Amino acid sequence: GQNERDDSAQFYIVGWDTPYANRPSGCVRMGDRIGFRSRKNGRFVGVNFDDGSVLTCWGDHLKEWELFSVGSGGIARRASRTVRYGSEVSLRIKATWRGDEDRFVQYRRDTSRLCRANVQHVDTWETFTFFNPLDV
Repeated sequence: GQNERDDSAQFYIVGWDTPYANRPSGCVRMGDRIGFRSRKNGRFVGVNFDDGSVLTCWGDHLKEWELFSVGSGGIARRASRTVRYGSEVSLRIKATWRGDEDRFVQYRRDTSRLCRANVQHVDTWETFTFFNPLDV
């Protein structure tokens, strides 16, 4: 939910395609493939495709199932290419070794309270917000 922003729900963004430190702005952009490293345990968020596509946080290294493509979320208006704090985004993953189609991360706050990468559309439950770590 909205108030679940303790240390276990905070992650560092890790670049894959382009190191953000080498960019003039250091910003994440729409279409980037990123990973999330836990502030609590230092491990990477990934999709466990063998257990209902639930998100876990136990990877030691970035692998395909721990890389998410950043999209514009369920926003109908044209979004900025640069992701800023407060930006609403979607997170897409593809398991090419399994032959799966793209899947979007979804948080089911009304039922299971789990994040899963198991839907092929973007709507409210597939839209996430980037927060400034200094504000939480």
